[in-house]
Amino acid sequence: MIPSLHRFEHNARRVWRDQTRTAFSFILSQLDHPDCVSGVCVTGIVPSLTAVDAEGVPLGAGILYGDERGATSHAASFVEDPTLGLGAIQQASGFLSYLYNTFPAAAGYWPAQAVASYVLGGSPLIDTTVAMTMLPLQDGINWDRAALQTIGALPCQLPPVAQVATVGGEVQVGEGKAALVAGSADAFCEQLVSGANLEGDVLLVAGSTMIVWIVTSKTEAVDGLWSVPHLHPGVNLLGGPSSVGGTFIEWACSLSGSRLKDSLPLPHDPFSIPVWRPYELRDRIRARQSAVAELTDLNPLHGPVAIRRAAFEASGFVVRQYLERAKQAGIEAKRIIAGGGGSRSKEWMQAIADCTGLPVEVSSVAQSGALGAAYLARLAVGLESSLDDARRWHRVDRVVEPDQIWRESVDRRYVKFVKLTKEQVDL
Repeated sequence: MIPSLHRFEHNARRVWRDQTRTAFSFILSQLDHPDCVSGVCVTGIVPSLTAVDAEGVPLGAGILYGDERGATSHAASFVEDPTLGLGAIQQASGFLSYLYNTFPAAAGYWPAQAVASYVLGGSPLIDTTVAMTMLPLQDGINWDRAALQTIGALPCQLPPVAQVATVGGEVQVGEGKAALVAGSADAFCEQLVSGANLEGDVLLVAGSTMIVWIVTSKTEAVDGLWSVPHLHPGVNLLGGPSSVGGTFIEWACSLSGSRLKDSLPLPHDPFSIPVWRPYELRDRIRARQSAVAELTDLNPLHGPVAIRRAAFEASGFVVRQYLERAKQAGIEAKRIIAGGGGSRSKEWMQAIADCTGLPVEVSSVAQSGALGAAYLARLAVGLESSLDDARRWHRVDRVVEPDQIWRESVDRRYVKFVKLTKEQVDL
């Protein structure tokens, strides 16, 4: 939910707590033998934070990354880290400062994973992938007492942290019990089972936020891209998040009376498509001061399908920009592997292929983050031997090839898109 142009939040009590319990009950109801469930692991967005009472019930909104309240603290400043081409805002400090001042009597301040885990099994345990997104409050091992002291909070008000795939409690399943595994970060879980492991592979997570990661053995920083370690030794990931994902596309489609999940035919004329300059083109980690979109080259002959196609192309153009930045550094993208709920949109995936000129392999399981969490649960209870083995879980549902009929027109619009977005950044 976006309550204002500069705030990103969930109703934490409903979404993180109540709907987690409802979803878990539904999943168990679909199983013939729920007693056979051996482990449960939740995963979710990072960073996020809410205030909770002594029973782990959220007292207010669940604040999500990109929210302006993450930039109100003196601690929420840009940190120029050579491993992050764009730098990163230490938003968790701002979140905690806001929540501590708003709910000073709260029993705790927990991310989404802790709230969800607690309602399932009474343990708010999170793993290090979640904790590391809460720098500088966390040093990778413990909550930093000095950093918390500047705000007024205590380490005991933050959830306990454990290594990835650590058992931290029990969950009731039917007449039996299952292990409750430390809650993990969605991006980590998606990467785990993505199959994007080879040089030149591109992992595309088509969620509310779009995330693009390019696999490379190069270690040099690339201007405009983040660099983070890959799960496998010898390779890194270049890329980052962008707001030109499902949230933007859903909004743009709604203006023409349709939904992202609708399936509409492509426009008849590839050369008669407007161009979107999306709002918040720069990723939500670098909060902008305005959220303004612009649709250019619109004419009376354009209908809903043309406006939809323009929105999907805007997303594809952002992916292309990431890949071109990498190519300038000698990193050649070879294929795109797509997951996330948006990967089920044939129009979106076709636009990604058309805009980049690369085939898009659509993963067989859309909610790859949940699949990765399931793998962590199996690993925690001894049913898997290592994180590296998770690659075998990857399956391809279909391959979307670039449509050569659209290539020339797409290239022309990309030139216009680059010009428009450059003007946006220069504002």
